[in-house]
Amino acid sequence: LLEIVSRPQGSSRTWVKLFRNGQAQPVYEAETGRPSPGTTVTVCNLFYQMAVRRRRLGRPLEWEQIRRRVQALSLLHPGVSFTVRDEASATAGGSLVIRLPKAS
Repeated sequence: LLEIVSRPQGSSRTWVKLFRNGQAQPVYEAETGRPSPGTTVTVCNLFYQMAVRRRRLGRPLEWEQIRRRVQALSLLHPGVSFTVRDEASATAGGSLVIRLPKAS
C-alpha cells in the first residue's frame, strides 16, 4: 500500500491518493485534514512480495538502503524536509530511521 496525503499551500482541504497492489485508486478528500500544508507518504509492507530466497539483506540493511535513497532524494529537493519512521518497531510511535530538515 502506498498512501499520499497532501494539503496544498493556501488551501484548507487535504487530498488522499492510494495505490494498492500497484493499482491507482481515485483521489478523494480526506475526512481529517492535515494541520499544515505539506505531504505525507506512507508505505506499508514494502518488501512483502520479495521471495524468501532473495531476502538475504535482513531488516537493518533494508532500512540502510531506504535511508540512502531518501538522502539522495533530499539532495535533489533541498526545500523539502524528509522523515522516515519504522512504525513496525516495538517503540511507541515507531523508531526514527532518518530526519532531514529542509535547507534554509
